[in-house]
Amino acid sequence: MPTPTHKPTGLVFDVDKTLTEKTTWLELTEKLGGDPSRHAEIFSDFLNYEVSYDEMKKDLFKLWNSKGKVHRDQIKEICRDVHLKGEAFATFNALSERGYDLCLISGSFDIFVEIVAERFGIKCWKANSTLIFDDQGYWVDVDYDRNEAHVKEVQLDQLINDNHLSTQDIIAIGDSDNDVEIFKMVPGIAIHTDSDLLKQLAWKEIDYLPRIVQVLESLPNRE
Repeated sequence: MPTPTHKPTGLVFDVDKTLTEKTTWLELTEKLGGDPSRHAEIFSDFLNYEVSYDEMKKDLFKLWNSKGKVHRDQIKEICRDVHLKGEAFATFNALSERGYDLCLISGSFDIFVEIVAERFGIKCWKANSTLIFDDQGYWVDVDYDRNEAHVKEVQLDQLINDNHLSTQDIIAIGDSDNDVEIFKMVPGIAIHTDSDLLKQLAWKEIDYLPRIVQVLESLPNRE
Protein backbone atom coordinates (compact mmCIF):
# COMPACT_ATOMS: atom_id res chain seq x y z
CA MET A 1 0.00 0.00 0.00
CA PRO A 2 1.71 3.25 -1.13
CA THR A 3 1.78 5.88 1.61
CA PRO A 4 2.43 9.59 0.99
CA THR A 5 5.42 11.26 2.64
CA HIS A 6 4.30 14.83 1.87
CA LYS A 7 1.56 16.86 0.24
CA PRO A 8 1.18 15.88 -3.42
CA THR A 9 1.34 18.29 -6.32
CA GLY A 10 -1.45 16.56 -8.23
CA LEU A 11 -4.70 14.72 -7.56
CA VAL A 12 -6.23 12.16 -9.92
CA PHE A 13 -9.97 11.62 -9.61
CA ASP A 14 -12.21 8.84 -10.82
CA VAL A 15 -15.56 10.14 -12.13
CA ASP A 16 -18.44 7.62 -11.99
CA LYS A 17 -19.81 7.26 -8.44
CA THR A 18 -16.91 9.40 -7.18
CA LEU A 19 -18.16 12.67 -8.65
CA THR A 20 -21.56 11.44 -9.89
CA GLU A 21 -24.51 9.82 -8.13
CA LYS A 22 -25.03 7.19 -10.84
CA THR A 23 -23.03 5.18 -13.36
CA THR A 24 -22.95 7.30 -16.51
CA TRP A 25 -23.31 4.49 -19.03
CA LEU A 26 -26.53 3.34 -17.35
CA GLU A 27 -27.84 6.89 -17.12
CA LEU A 28 -27.08 7.44 -20.82
CA THR A 29 -28.99 4.27 -21.71
CA GLU A 30 -31.97 5.35 -19.63
CA LYS A 31 -32.04 8.86 -21.11
CA LEU A 32 -31.95 7.36 -24.63
CA GLY A 33 -35.05 5.29 -23.81
CA GLY A 34 -33.34 1.98 -23.11
CA ASP A 35 -33.56 -0.26 -20.06
CA PRO A 36 -30.51 0.30 -17.78
CA SER A 37 -31.05 -3.07 -16.06
CA ARG A 38 -30.83 -4.76 -19.46
CA HIS A 39 -27.66 -2.78 -20.16
CA ALA A 40 -26.17 -4.03 -16.90
CA GLU A 41 -27.14 -7.61 -17.78
CA ILE A 42 -25.53 -7.41 -21.22
CA PHE A 43 -22.36 -5.91 -19.81
CA SER A 44 -22.19 -8.53 -17.06
CA ASP A 45 -22.49 -11.30 -19.66
CA PHE A 46 -19.58 -9.75 -21.55
CA LEU A 47 -17.39 -9.49 -18.44
CA ASN A 48 -18.18 -13.14 -17.65
CA TYR A 49 -17.17 -14.17 -21.21
CA GLU A 50 -20.70 -15.33 -22.02
CA VAL A 51 -20.91 -13.05 -25.08
CA SER A 52 -18.25 -11.60 -27.36
CA TYR A 53 -17.29 -7.95 -27.60
CA ASP A 54 -19.09 -7.60 -30.94
CA GLU A 55 -22.21 -9.31 -29.57
CA MET A 56 -22.21 -7.01 -26.58
CA LYS A 57 -21.98 -3.91 -28.78
CA LYS A 58 -24.73 -5.20 -31.07
CA ASP A 59 -27.10 -5.74 -28.14
CA LEU A 60 -26.23 -2.41 -26.52
CA PHE A 61 -26.80 -0.47 -29.72
CA LYS A 62 -30.26 -2.01 -29.91
CA LEU A 63 -30.95 -0.39 -26.55
CA TRP A 64 -29.34 2.93 -27.46
CA ASN A 65 -31.15 3.15 -30.80
CA SER A 66 -34.52 1.93 -29.51
CA LYS A 67 -36.01 5.41 -30.06
CA GLY A 68 -34.07 6.11 -33.25
CA LYS A 69 -30.52 6.89 -34.33
CA VAL A 70 -28.52 8.81 -31.74
CA HIS A 71 -26.67 11.98 -32.70
CA ARG A 72 -23.53 13.36 -31.07
CA ASP A 73 -25.40 16.50 -30.02
CA GLN A 74 -28.01 14.41 -28.21
CA ILE A 75 -25.30 12.63 -26.23
CA LYS A 76 -23.65 15.92 -25.34
CA GLU A 77 -26.94 17.31 -24.09
CA ILE A 78 -27.52 14.25 -21.91
CA CYS A 79 -23.98 14.47 -20.53
CA ARG A 80 -24.39 18.14 -19.63
CA ASP A 81 -27.49 17.23 -17.61
CA VAL A 82 -25.85 14.42 -15.61
CA HIS A 83 -26.10 15.27 -11.92
CA LEU A 84 -22.75 15.80 -10.22
CA LYS A 85 -22.41 15.61 -6.46
CA GLY A 86 -23.01 19.07 -5.03
CA GLU A 87 -20.04 18.89 -2.70
CA ALA A 88 -17.73 18.17 -5.65
CA PHE A 89 -17.69 21.79 -6.81
CA ALA A 90 -16.81 23.19 -3.37
CA THR A 91 -14.17 20.49 -2.90
CA PHE A 92 -12.54 21.15 -6.26
CA ASN A 93 -12.54 24.89 -5.63
CA ALA A 94 -10.87 24.37 -2.25
CA LEU A 95 -8.25 22.06 -3.77
CA SER A 96 -7.54 24.47 -6.64
CA GLU A 97 -7.14 27.36 -4.21
CA ARG A 98 -4.52 25.31 -2.36
CA GLY A 99 -2.55 24.86 -5.56
CA TYR A 100 -3.23 21.22 -6.39
CA ASP A 101 -3.24 20.21 -10.05
CA LEU A 102 -6.39 18.21 -10.78
CA CYS A 103 -6.91 15.46 -13.36
CA LEU A 104 -9.74 13.05 -14.22
CA ILE A 105 -8.97 9.44 -15.20
CA SER A 106 -12.23 7.63 -15.83
CA GLY A 107 -13.56 4.33 -17.09
CA SER A 108 -16.41 6.27 -18.69
CA PHE A 109 -16.58 7.60 -22.25
CA ASP A 110 -14.70 10.54 -23.73
CA ILE A 111 -17.54 13.00 -24.38
CA PHE A 112 -18.82 12.75 -20.82
CA VAL A 113 -15.40 13.00 -19.16
CA GLU A 114 -14.50 16.02 -21.28
CA ILE A 115 -17.76 17.76 -20.32
CA VAL A 116 -17.20 17.03 -16.61
CA ALA A 117 -13.66 18.39 -16.90
CA GLU A 118 -15.02 21.57 -18.50
CA ARG A 119 -17.61 22.00 -15.73
CA PHE A 120 -14.86 21.85 -13.13
CA GLY A 121 -12.39 23.91 -15.13
CA ILE A 122 -9.96 20.99 -15.40
CA LYS A 123 -7.70 20.71 -18.45
CA CYS A 124 -6.30 17.24 -17.73
CA TRP A 125 -8.59 14.27 -18.41
CA LYS A 126 -8.46 10.76 -19.80
CA ALA A 127 -11.27 8.29 -20.59
CA ASN A 128 -11.37 4.57 -21.24
CA SER A 129 -14.00 4.58 -24.00
CA THR A 130 -14.17 6.55 -27.24
CA LEU A 131 -17.49 7.07 -29.02
CA ILE A 132 -17.33 6.87 -32.82
CA PHE A 133 -19.65 8.79 -35.15
CA ASP A 134 -20.35 8.76 -38.88
CA ASP A 135 -19.99 11.76 -41.19
CA GLN A 136 -23.44 13.03 -40.18
CA GLY A 137 -22.59 12.85 -36.49
CA TYR A 138 -24.62 9.74 -35.68
CA TRP A 139 -23.26 7.29 -33.12
CA VAL A 140 -22.16 4.09 -34.86
CA ASP A 141 -19.48 2.45 -32.70
CA VAL A 142 -17.57 2.53 -29.42
CA ASP A 143 -13.95 1.68 -28.68
CA TYR A 144 -13.79 0.08 -25.22
CA ASP A 145 -11.16 -1.91 -23.31
CA ARG A 146 -12.62 -4.38 -20.84
CA ASN A 147 -9.51 -4.16 -18.62
CA GLU A 148 -10.38 -0.74 -17.25
CA ALA A 149 -7.96 -1.04 -14.33
CA HIS A 150 -5.02 -1.60 -16.68
CA VAL A 151 -6.10 1.27 -18.93
CA LYS A 152 -6.15 3.59 -15.93
CA GLU A 153 -2.70 2.33 -14.90
CA VAL A 154 -1.28 3.10 -18.36
CA GLN A 155 -2.93 6.53 -18.44
CA LEU A 156 -1.60 7.45 -15.00
CA ASP A 157 1.89 6.26 -15.92
CA GLN A 158 1.76 8.45 -19.03
CA LEU A 159 0.62 11.42 -16.94
CA ILE A 160 3.50 10.94 -14.51
CA ASN A 161 6.10 10.54 -17.25
CA ASP A 162 4.85 13.42 -19.39
CA ASN A 163 5.01 15.79 -16.43
CA HIS A 164 8.28 14.43 -14.99
CA LEU A 165 6.62 13.52 -11.69
CA SER A 166 7.27 10.81 -9.14
CA THR A 167 4.62 8.53 -7.69
CA GLN A 168 4.91 10.51 -4.44
CA ASP A 169 3.71 13.62 -6.31
CA ILE A 170 0.27 12.10 -6.99
CA ILE A 171 -2.64 10.91 -4.87
CA ALA A 172 -5.54 9.06 -6.52
CA ILE A 173 -9.18 9.21 -5.44
CA GLY A 174 -11.61 6.49 -6.51
CA ASP A 175 -14.34 4.09 -5.49
CA SER A 176 -14.25 0.86 -7.49
CA ASP A 177 -12.24 -2.14 -8.64
CA ASN A 178 -11.08 -0.34 -11.77
CA ASP A 179 -9.03 1.94 -9.49
CA VAL A 180 -7.09 -0.98 -8.00
CA GLU A 181 -4.04 -0.78 -10.27
CA ILE A 182 -3.50 2.94 -9.79
CA PHE A 183 -3.87 2.48 -6.01
CA LYS A 184 -0.91 0.10 -6.31
CA MET A 185 1.10 2.81 -8.08
CA VAL A 186 0.35 5.86 -5.95
CA PRO A 187 -1.25 6.56 -2.55
CA GLY A 188 -5.01 6.23 -2.86
CA ILE A 189 -8.05 7.62 -1.08
CA ALA A 190 -11.05 5.30 -1.34
CA ILE A 191 -14.34 7.15 -1.21
CA HIS A 192 -17.58 5.44 -0.21
CA THR A 193 -16.42 2.16 -1.73
CA ASP A 194 -17.86 -1.36 -1.62
CA SER A 195 -14.65 -2.84 -3.00
CA ASP A 196 -12.81 -4.85 -0.34
CA LEU A 197 -9.69 -4.95 -2.51
CA LEU A 198 -9.66 -1.19 -2.91
CA LYS A 199 -10.08 -0.81 0.84
CA GLN A 200 -7.03 -3.00 1.39
CA LEU A 201 -4.92 -0.90 -0.98
CA ALA A 202 -6.18 2.50 0.12
CA TRP A 203 -4.05 4.84 2.17
CA LYS A 204 -7.22 6.43 3.54
CA GLU A 205 -10.95 5.69 3.43
CA ILE A 206 -13.52 8.48 3.42
CA ASP A 207 -17.27 8.79 2.87
CA TYR A 208 -17.57 12.35 1.56
CA LEU A 209 -15.53 14.45 -0.88
CA PRO A 210 -14.90 17.46 1.44
CA ARG A 211 -12.94 15.16 3.74
CA ILE A 212 -10.19 15.07 1.09
CA VAL A 213 -9.13 18.60 1.95
CA GLN A 214 -8.71 17.71 5.63
CA VAL A 215 -6.80 14.53 4.84
CA LEU A 216 -4.35 16.37 2.58
CA GLU A 217 -3.84 19.15 5.11
CA SER A 218 -2.64 16.54 7.61
CA LEU A 219 0.38 15.83 5.39
CA PRO A 220 3.65 17.75 5.79
CA ASN A 221 4.77 20.14 3.10
CA ARG A 222 7.27 18.87 0.60
CA GLU A 223 10.82 19.75 1.61
